[in-house]
Amino acid sequence: MFVGENLTDIRLLHGYSRNELAKLVNVSEQSIWQYENNYNGPRLEIVNKFKELFDVKTKYFYEEKTCKTEFDPSLLVYRSKEINSVVKTKYEATHLEFIEGFINLLEGYIAFPENRLVKIRDYCVQFIVEASERFDRTEIIQYIAEYARKELQLGNDNQKLLFSLEKNGVFVFEKFLGEDIDAYSTWSKKDKPILILGTAKKSSVRRNFDLAHELGHLLLHYKMDLSELTKSE
Repeated sequence: MFVGENLTDIRLLHGYSRNELAKLVNVSEQSIWQYENNYNGPRLEIVNKFKELFDVKTKYFYEEKTCKTEFDPSLLVYRSKEINSVVKTKYEATHLEFIEGFINLLEGYIAFPENRLVKIRDYCVQFIVEASERFDRTEIIQYIAEYARKELQLGNDNQKLLFSLEKNGVFVFEKFLGEDIDAYSTWSKKDKPILILGTAKKSSVRRNFDLAHELGHLLLHYKMDLSELTKSE
């Protein structure tokens, strides 16, 4: 039996709207909606078009998947003109669901580094709560930056920031996010810190800036609705 959710997932992973996909396989947008919601199954001819378009085997569309989790789209934000794009956020949330599912699968075979960042985060959250009435925002951020640098053993520069983040349990991935998105990061429901770097800007200086910026998000904005943050925040 055709599994409509599988079509939805792979469509979102490739960044297509229902209308765009419909045009690519020469059916109506309503037909795509019916396929995805299991009201009607596509003919084999259409399934073959999906298979070729997405470069998957036919059985992908007929098997229930287990390599997938759930992400809250409100916890994602980008430094770009697409910051409020609901569609873009939905695409990236789907991507993260599969990333964490893949990580969970690998954990059965690979011993990943201890997730020390969650301990650093919890300390920072507690400090913010206790210090919010005694220090201003700039002082709090400065203290947390110094604390994180010490705990991550970064020394006086960020040259080994990527190595240090991964060593302390952060899962860092690269993908094309568009020309205007640098990076984003989030915590999964199982407290896995995941950081996605865009591939459009490749200088080491820019990459280290993005890593440091996203580290700040992971430590300062835990469980916040990031869509409500201002650009300065």
